Amino acid sequence: MPTPLHAFVAAGLGFPSLLHAEAGWFATDRITVEAHYANVIFCHEVGLGASAWLLGQADGRPPRHSLLVTADISVNPVSRPFQLASGGDRLGAYFGTWAGWGYLGEHGLHVRAQVGAFAYADSGFAVGPDARVGVGWGF
Repeated sequence: MPTPLHAFVAAGLGFPSLLHAEAGWFATDRITVEAHYANVIFCHEVGLGASAWLLGQADGRPPRHSLLVTADISVNPVSRPFQLASGGDRLGAYFGTWAGWGYLGEHGLHVRAQVGAFAYADSGFAVGPDARVGVGWGF
């Protein structure tokens, strides 16, 4: 019988989000709410997001294998905190969406592999691609 899970922590690599770490709460058996940190091309970003664990059988917890759809909002707390516009090599706030595969093992192993895009303001509206892989633990 799978272990009941209430929260998780994870970290991973990607491009252009070189490093990322997150902590989340299993709000339902299909929705997680997350706080995260990302280093996007050497800019520090923190934010909040949510993921939907679609497809697969959910028995009081997210499915073992799932189509994972994530959306989040992030800000740059270091360089002009909460500035919406980016400038040069500084990424300001952004909105991101990702889709991919989510795995949640019977005893808590948590794996994500996602591709997506983030939108930001930089001399007008801009969109950039993003890919990321993360591994963590649910408890």
